[in-house]
Amino acid sequence: FQPKPNSPCVRWGWYSDGVALLWNADKFRTVSRCQSPTTTTTTMTTTTTSEATTSSTGTTTNSDDAMPGKESTPLQHCDPWIEIGAFSNNDDDLPVQNQVYVIVPLQIIPSSSSSSSIRDNIVVVATTHLKAKEGTENERIRTSQALELRRKVENVANELRTLGWEDVSIILLGDWNAEPEDASVRSILERRGNGGLEMDNDVGIGDKGMK
Repeated sequence: FQPKPNSPCVRWGWYSDGVALLWNADKFRTVSRCQSPTTTTTTMTTTTTSEATTSSTGTTTNSDDAMPGKESTPLQHCDPWIEIGAFSNNDDDLPVQNQVYVIVPLQIIPSSSSSSSIRDNIVVVATTHLKAKEGTENERIRTSQALELRRKVENVANELRTLGWEDVSIILLGDWNAEPEDASVRSILERRGNGGLEMDNDVGIGDKGMK
């Protein structure tokens, strides 16, 4: 769950609204940046004060390595790969943005009857809730947000491929507050080519717009 930076709900004494991404842990599992397709599970590294020391640069190292004359080896923390945040304001003409996103690469867990190759399948799932209300200015904000989300998702997919994951798919979810013909939706649906989103024009579009 990623709350909005400045949710109107909080001012009224309620919890912040935002976006959430949930998945069935029996069907999918998270991966990490230090995990390759040949790794069946993600190693979570934890340390205690007796096992590690912190250098003057803030780098955590193995205590056995942190001795004079021996090069220090940073510990590898394999946290689940989850990207959350608010959209940036790269255009000085646009107001400060209050919309957020969640991006999670999920590995498909093969069943007993599945092909062993499905273990290498990754789905990059992202969700968001773009700027609401009609009007040229709000659609301009939505388009900026949609393009930023697309870039972030494609960067995650490309990084996964460099780590050895070959079968990488992308699913975008959310409330887009837009119609299929709007610029914000078109910026997501247009084909980019190799390494990018490959989506047909009717994917993810309902009778009342993109969902």
